[in-house]
Amino acid sequence: MVCRVGKRRLVTLSQGVGEPSRTTPLRIATYGDSTADFYSLTTNLDVSAWNVPFAAGTTQVTRRQEKTLVAGLYGQAFMVADGGVSGETTANMLSRSSAGPGASRRSMEDVIALSPHVVLLRAGINSLTGGASAATVIADLKTIIDTFTAAGIRVVYSGIYGYSGETDTANVRTKLLAVNADLSAYSRAKYRYVDLSGVTQDGTGAYISGISADGMHLGNKGRIAVAKKEA
Repeated sequence: MVCRVGKRRLVTLSQGVGEPSRTTPLRIATYGDSTADFYSLTTNLDVSAWNVPFAAGTTQVTRRQEKTLVAGLYGQAFMVADGGVSGETTANMLSRSSAGPGASRRSMEDVIALSPHVVLLRAGINSLTGGASAATVIADLKTIIDTFTAAGIRVVYSGIYGYSGETDTANVRTKLLAVNADLSAYSRAKYRYVDLSGVTQDGTGAYISGISADGMHLGNKGRIAVAKKEA
């Protein structure tokens, strides 16, 4: 499968590792919560070295490469937009669009303006642990997916990786499975769902041993496993 920008033929995140087309330039963005947030900021040097819109006065960028391992599977992959904000729910992600421009906004419009070919969507667990229903999270995720695909951008969503936290565990896992099942069946042009059952979680919603560092987030083993599947 390919996506087209003008007359250029570009690789998508659905082809096998090692295919010749992986040498074709690919612009990748993320969108979501802390699992999508791949840089950290320190007080200012030169903002021109990074593409994400920043407010005046920020900043120096340090890339968290362990969160963008999928880019390492492409010879010409470029991370062009970080749409991850730690702690955010899917409702928070939608509300970014109504905020004023600035370093912390990272709205869908900001990401779209940077013309990525692919958005890696990573979202949902904060909503579920915060008490949101599966139906609410599903609706929010579909709105995000539809916004990006309507702009001609391919979206790759790997579902909610798993949950082995100590709060409301059984309920969160039940909702997690419902979200993943619905989004796996969602049919949209330029949208691909990646099934991680048996990769990060065991089919009950619980993390497989060694995959998560804290029951909420992926450890390095989990990040490598997800990157290989996303690619």
